[in-house]
Amino acid sequence: MTREAMAAFMFRMDGTSSYQAPKVSPFADVKPGDKFYREISWMHSQGLSTGTRQTSGKPLFQPKAALSREAMAAFMFRLEKPKAYQAPKVSVFSDMKPSDKFYREVSWMYASKLTTGYKAPNGSRSFGPKQSLTREAMAAFMYRLETTLRLK
Repeated sequence: MTREAMAAFMFRMDGTSSYQAPKVSPFADVKPGDKFYREISWMHSQGLSTGTRQTSGKPLFQPKAALSREAMAAFMFRLEKPKAYQAPKVSVFSDMKPSDKFYREVSWMYASKLTTGYKAPNGSRSFGPKQSLTREAMAAFMYRLETTLRLK
């Protein structure tokens, strides 16, 4: 799944029809008129994506890049803005450490029952933070967000 497709999914879930994208892009690699420009701009306006910093000006969004599972967790975390969530000192996932980027966000997804990760034959669980996210997995995460977390 690409980062631009994820922006479209998230906008369709939480965006508003009245949102007007800016005439000047917040990202160096996304221009007005590009596919999903409105959705990507909405993500920026909501603080869901700040992009990748560049030493020479505007950040990059990398719309055609594959979306990693850890980046998806960060976007979902920012969308929900959980108050006072404290990540555990010991990871439930064998492939993540508390010092890892997006550890808090991935841990929140587990605590919120949005993900269970992958169960290994030895009983341990992994998340696959660097793996590319599939469209079906994104659909599952969004469905769980709506039915598990938001309906509480």
